Amino acid sequence: MFKIFYVSTPICVEGYFPLYIDKKSSDNASSLKSSHTHVLNGIKYYMPNGGELGKDFYHGTYKRKV
Repeated sequence: MFKIFYVSTPICVEGYFPLYIDKKSSDNASSLKSSHTHVLNGIKYYMPNGGELGKDFYHGTYKRKV
């Protein structure tokens, strides 16, 4: 059996960033205190609303160097 660890830090999946495993962490990272979902590889992720597309948020075109 696999154990799933829920983290409150953002992750990148298939070029989407920042994604969170749980809604509460995503909402807390949002200036608007809300988020939207992306389903990637059959897994639901939460992305904070707000910020600037291409600067703070990427939807399949992740280019930011961390």
